[in-house]
Amino acid sequence: MISFSRALKTLCLLCFAFFALSAQATQISGFTGDNAISTWTVGGSTSGHVETGGAPTSIVLSEPDGNGPFGFSETTFTKIAETSGTFSFHWDMSTNDPCCSGLSVFNGSRSVLFDVPCCTSSASGDYSMAVTAGDVIGWGVYSTDTCCGADRFTISSLSAPSDVPEPATLALLGLGLFGFTATRRRNKK
Repeated sequence: MISFSRALKTLCLLCFAFFALSAQATQISGFTGDNAISTWTVGGSTSGHVETGGAPTSIVLSEPDGNGPFGFSETTFTKIAETSGTFSFHWDMSTNDPCCSGLSVFNGSRSVLFDVPCCTSSASGDYSMAVTAGDVIGWGVYSTDTCCGADRFTISSLSAPSDVPEPATLALLGLGLFGFTATRRRNKK
């Protein structure tokens, strides 16, 4: 017959193994943890900008109100996906610019998410896409004119894959380690 301490030790080891394996990839909400503002890179044109004062809840991308090389100018805010999972967010746009600008999304490669239709002053939407570890994720705001002010795109409700385990998983993992240590000490006496 198996002793109580041996059964407890085996149970602790199984819990430890299970939670260690399940604690790999999670989704992080907002600009926190692996998605903190410091992990993102501003690139592209220097005439547009990224306002990060609303983080961890939201950021604002302002398109460069001017032409770059070949009549196109873009400001980007990107990072490398830590692990595979879902990249999703909500966006809101406001503008005084009658046309010729928009929002692009990086989800492994750059693609146009929203071209501002002529005479549109506001729009919004949600975006969700599976990404693979190592993909470039993020946004770009672009302009092809030099007129009428910058568009502003607010990005909120961010959810992106992360390698950081959830607190509940860490707590259970710690409980398993505690039980394992307690049974080892008890057996040594």
